Amino acid sequence: MLQAGLMNFMRNIGQSIGTSAVTTLIARRSQYHQSVLAEYTASARFHAAITGLATRLTQAGLSLQAAQHQALGRMYALVQPRPPLSLMSKFIG
Repeated sequence: MLQAGLMNFMRNIGQSIGTSAVTTLIARRSQYHQSVLAEYTASARFHAAITGLATRLTQAGLSLQAAQHQALGRMYALVQPRPPLSLMSKFIG
């Protein structure tokens, strides 16, 4: 009985450590990939895309400030719904 209890305790500790390690790994890789994507915001293509989208939103009736804010939000949303890049880089390639 004592051995079974000790074995269950050790299994629970191992699962907790494993879960924490994987969660930390995914969070750190997500932060890394987020910073890599953030570097592209300085490119001319990114600024052209934001300007074009903000222009279309302004023509649809939004104020310039709201259109720029929404354009940035939409560009950010393009990258978010996909599976986290950290998962793909760790488990696929």
